[in-house]
Amino acid sequence: MDLNELLKTLNEDLALNKHLLKQISDAIVEQQVSNYPVFVAFRNDELSIGKPVINKHEFDMNWHINVSHLEEFVNANIVNEAMVDHFKEIYKDPAEFMCLFLIYNEEGNFIFKPYKPEKREE
Repeated sequence: MDLNELLKTLNEDLALNKHLLKQISDAIVEQQVSNYPVFVAFRNDELSIGKPVINKHEFDMNWHINVSHLEEFVNANIVNEAMVDHFKEIYKDPAEFMCLFLIYNEEGNFIFKPYKPEKREE
């Protein structure tokens, strides 16, 4: 499966679960766990970062999704402490966007997806 197909399957999984993910993100911020919630999307069956939210096998999905936050990423040395300020600068409003750490081919990348569908310009 190429990257475009993988992203399509991720978008499908997220569309089905965006309300749940938004509730979790809101709770993390409201309960002052972190101002920087991060969802981890991965396809392998084992991952030590975050807490499981969606098990792809249980929900017939393509991706597992865990929930974490910036502070855990720093503690796990995924985000270097020297890059925390930069991360905070590029981090989008968690009320509007989900922050995803997408793990694909042993590499990880942060992406931001709006909870609401993007309006298409005509």
